[in-house]
Amino acid sequence: MKQIFTLFFLLTLVVHAGEIQRLESMVSDIDKIKNDLQQEKDKNRVLNKKLEFYSNKIKNLNNQISILKSKIKSNKMVKKIVKVEKKCSLNNQIKEENNPFPSLVMKKKYKNDYDVRYVKASSFRTNGQVKIYDSIDGSAIAVWNDKTSFTSNQRAGKWIKITGLFVNKIWQPAGQELWVKSCDVLNRTQVSE
Repeated sequence: MKQIFTLFFLLTLVVHAGEIQRLESMVSDIDKIKNDLQQEKDKNRVLNKKLEFYSNKIKNLNNQISILKSKIKSNKMVKKIVKVEKKCSLNNQIKEENNPFPSLVMKKKYKNDYDVRYVKASSFRTNGQVKIYDSIDGSAIAVWNDKTSFTSNQRAGKWIKITGLFVNKIWQPAGQELWVKSCDVLNRTQVSE
């Protein structure tokens, strides 16, 4: 009986030996797939880090682009102001040279009674969009945006003369006579004290 049982066992082993090899090859294939998946996860982790790095870099570059666009816009505004200043100064020169009645004086009722006085130089900034005038009670020649900084050392009643302006945080003297209403500006010197 022992021999029959042993024989039966050996036959079973022989018959199922191919099945055991197939199972072992399946286990090795599964191990290989696990290793491949782990390698893919590692690659994905590295790629995700690179993606995060480059997306942050893109955000920084977009911020720099928006800052440069705003600087370009302010430079265009300054160029526009300078063009208007040049045009006004040329017009003033032409008017003075071609005036056939240089000794005539304006009637008192049309003449503004503002005495221009010199004061301690201060820095100011606009309070909203502000019109800039070519003289006291003159015509508007430009519009400045909110928080545009400038300096002045002259006043006349409700008017402040713009003697210099800041372009890219650098002070430059005003190229022509520019006036602004005092109600449209804030004195930065007083605000900072």
